[in-house]
Amino acid sequence: GADALASMNLILPVFGLTVSFCIVLNVGAQCIVGLRLGERDYAGANGAFFSGFVLTLAATLSWAVFSYFFSAEVSRFMGADEKLLSDCSVYLKISAISMPMISLVFYLSGAFRAQGRPMFSFFIMVLMVVVHLISDLFFIVYLKMGLVGAAYATIFGGAAGLLFSLPTFFKRASTLSLFKGGFSLKTSLMMLYNGSSEGMSELTVNLMIIIFNYVMMKSLGSAGVAAFTAVNYLSFVAAAFFIGLTDGMRSIISYNYGMKNSERVFGALKLAAAVVGLLGIAFWAFIFLFNDFAIGLFFSDKEAEVIALAKGGAKIFSFAFFMQGLNILASAYFTAIGNAKISLVIAFLKGFAFTVIAVFALQYLFGVDGIWAAVPAGEFMTLFVSFALMFKALSSLKKGDFKQYA
Repeated sequence: GADALASMNLILPVFGLTVSFCIVLNVGAQCIVGLRLGERDYAGANGAFFSGFVLTLAATLSWAVFSYFFSAEVSRFMGADEKLLSDCSVYLKISAISMPMISLVFYLSGAFRAQGRPMFSFFIMVLMVVVHLISDLFFIVYLKMGLVGAAYATIFGGAAGLLFSLPTFFKRASTLSLFKGGFSLKTSLMMLYNGSSEGMSELTVNLMIIIFNYVMMKSLGSAGVAAFTAVNYLSFVAAAFFIGLTDGMRSIISYNYGMKNSERVFGALKLAAAVVGLLGIAFWAFIFLFNDFAIGLFFSDKEAEVIALAKGGAKIFSFAFFMQGLNILASAYFTAIGNAKISLVIAFLKGFAFTVIAVFALQYLFGVDGIWAAVPAGEFMTLFVSFALMFKALSSLKKGDFKQYA
């Protein structure tokens, strides 16, 4: 129902904060490991890998404990009223247990890609998702446990992914092994800096969810939050394709940039740009042609008000797909070569600065339709900045300038 969906969306940014930090470490470690492997510095690669692993485990375990014991307080802070507080609190308390497991799976997935094993990384992620989905069906549909069942399914999915990914890194024969590296504060700070732009992307997404939840709750109540949740989840699917593609590209860019192989760098960028462009058109067309089907996945026919809001919002929101992938690609390129400063600028403008301005300005001018148009407007403005920065960077690369940032 709409209330359960709204409850999950109110809690979503809490997990997003964990994911933001983990992405910082994941991306920072993946790029540094890739650069070091390209330079044949295996000791440096293992040091970066071990440092990122320790930080990921420590940070996510701490946040999970806090979320577990203060679930009600956190739920209230995220905007839950008395109607939604119980569902929010229970869902957060149980699913918090999965935070360290899922975070480590994402981190180790990046390590597999850095070693040139993207298909095994893909297998681990698919396994985690499949176990999660089967658990959802069992707990929610068969046992009728509702949000509690959804929380348990998250734990089962994370445990399955960790069980299959962790053993590889306990082998001394592996290129990257937890027994070969030591913790380095300097390397850790470098990873945090280098991955900060990607973490900023995730962080700003979650800040935007909080802002959208607030604006929707004020304008339309829980029905508006539920409608936004459905559209936002559809957006997550599109973003997952864009991020997945650029994530795979990032390892290739880092390795070949480290080897000063500009031909491979340009080849990877051209292919990625073509694919994200076609995907953006495909996702926009899907929302327009199969609008009833897409929104119908989230609600029953009885919830006519929410369905109407979501259908109208999805059509406006979907224009963001034309530009979203290209902006993500630009940010990922600068992260891959270690230029976190430029990547951070793109991520901040795309995910927060331009969109915040747009959401309040367009709401004032066009009401609810203006809220839905805020994300496409933010992406459109960011695209101009991304294009200018990429043009300058690639012009230098074409001249053979392989500046070292990390």
